[in-house]
Amino acid sequence: MHQAEDSYREFKAWYDQYFSFLYYFLVGYFKKRQIYVKEEEIEDLVQNTFLSILERKRQTPIEYPMAYLKQAALSHARQFLDKKFKAGFLLPPELTLQNTPCPTQLSDMEKEEEDQKVRGILSKVLNQMEHKIIYQRIVQGDSYKEIAAEEGMPAESYLHTLYHRAKIKLSNHLRDLGYDK
Repeated sequence: MHQAEDSYREFKAWYDQYFSFLYYFLVGYFKKRQIYVKEEEIEDLVQNTFLSILERKRQTPIEYPMAYLKQAALSHARQFLDKKFKAGFLLPPELTLQNTPCPTQLSDMEKEEEDQKVRGILSKVLNQMEHKIIYQRIVQGDSYKEIAAEEGMPAESYLHTLYHRAKIKLSNHLRDLGYDK
């Protein structure tokens, strides 16, 4: 019982100490990516981050709670964005031509036209590998693991770097065309 009370006190101390930090960390994470997320959703992500501590299966102590919580918050934020994008957003805000989600009910012909527009923009700016990663990750919603499983694709860990660089190139290109207004 004594150990459970100590664990609770430690958890409560971390919650009190790091809640605001994680909240503003996630606000900055989304703002940097120009993604609008409601305050309540960010609060939920922070709450889920703290819940992940309680649901840990390992009983090893956490030596660096801020680093652990920050990584857990990033993981929850990425999962949150993946769910959002798969639930009807064709592209994240930094890649959309207009800051509105795509209609969910498009005809096959409209889908093909949208697909061709996206592929046209991607092929103008990105090399073949970057084009393939962006298209599969954002448009098709494939995971890094699924993309890496394909022949000729780099290791899963390197895909994160390629994906990030390709998004920056594409974002800069669209900004140069005036789509940031």
